[in-house]
Amino acid sequence: MVTPAPAVLDSFRLCWAMNALHAMMREMLAGSGLEIRQLKNELVISNPDNPDKGRIYINYITGEVSWKRPVWDYLGYLKGYAQAPEADPDTEPVADAQAIIRALCGADEADVS
Repeated sequence: MVTPAPAVLDSFRLCWAMNALHAMMREMLAGSGLEIRQLKNELVISNPDNPDKGRIYINYITGEVSWKRPVWDYLGYLKGYAQAPEADPDTEPVADAQAIIRALCGADEADVS
């Protein structure tokens, strides 16, 4: 009896895992309107009606689930920029260098104890 090379066994295992996970998720998410796609190493689930919600990635081998999504926060008009309209500070935020530094260098909300 000829035993397949380890790479072939891995491809069989991956193919089985891809099909099993895809079938399981199709059944679990039936009627939800979510889109399921198979990539090389993971299954990707998204909402075509609301792409800003991001995507769920599920690893075929380990079953690890990750949620990747865009995060947007409006900082307001840039203070001192000639093209920016005059903003009413009572109703419209004004962004300055400190706001930019805080956003990019400050502690994340999850890091604050």
